[in-house]
Amino acid sequence: MSQLTKVAIDTSVIIEYIDIKGELHEQAKLAFSALLTSKLEVILPHPILAETHYVAEKLYQKLKIENSLTVALKLIEWLYRRQLPKPSWKFKKTKKPL
Repeated sequence: MSQLTKVAIDTSVIIEYIDIKGELHEQAKLAFSALLTSKLEVILPHPILAETHYVAEKLYQKLKIENSLTVALKLIEWLYRRQLPKPSWKFKKTKKPL
């Protein structure tokens, strides 16, 4: 069983990913591609999530996206769910019903 490479992503990588006009958008897109295909395990400390929420909301406001607060919150919720560890155990099949 191979282990995933663990990486910590900073706010700037996340913001570059959502800002398609960002200078480093393509590099951030590669990092997220690896995340989405489960090639990387991402570690996101809560301060990074909080900072990302703040910066993403400001970016969405600047881009005149409706409900920027809600959109930023959905981004954070998605990021939080992506970093939850997968269980390392498996259920055993039993012949007898419980």
